[in-house]
Amino acid sequence: AAAFGEYGLPRWILSDNGPPFGSSGLGGLTRLRVWLLKIGVTPVFIQPGHPEQNGRHERFHLTLKREAASPPSPTIASQQARFTKFRRIYNEERPHEALGMAVPASVYEPSPREMPSKHGDFEYGDTAEVRRVRSDGTIKWNGALVFVGSAMRDELVGIEPVGVFGWHVYLGPLRLGVLVEDKNVIVPLE
Repeated sequence: AAAFGEYGLPRWILSDNGPPFGSSGLGGLTRLRVWLLKIGVTPVFIQPGHPEQNGRHERFHLTLKREAASPPSPTIASQQARFTKFRRIYNEERPHEALGMAVPASVYEPSPREMPSKHGDFEYGDTAEVRRVRSDGTIKWNGALVFVGSAMRDELVGIEPVGVFGWHVYLGPLRLGVLVEDKNVIVPLE
């Protein structure tokens, strides 16, 4: 939150499917991903098992490890000093081929999107049924409890009819799956 407050909000964040950004739950949601959606940042995932789709990030980690973390420093303070030096060199001195051999600090601009001071519940249209997710990750639907996901506890989900026996389930702009009415289960989107 502090970084977004200082540098502005990105429109999206690209990451792999693991924690803290993704999970095996409905919609791949984690509490972090829910929070990102609420402040207007769209998490985007690479395909599972394809780190090459996030090659710049993977390459950065290789460079960071080689130049500032392997072998690790004997104390936290000395390790932090190495990271600080690395950040300065990487951003202010080292030319980057992807930037036409410019240094990142010479082309960087903060995002004009400001971190919201408050964020409330997701809002849904007039055609949606709205339910608050309980602390155990369920919603009440037609007299039964339907598991939505613990990452969504205390959030509002929107439910809109689709077909005869199904309902689309949304968390804000994210469509999570189809609630099959006669089975009281949500089938995830593929």
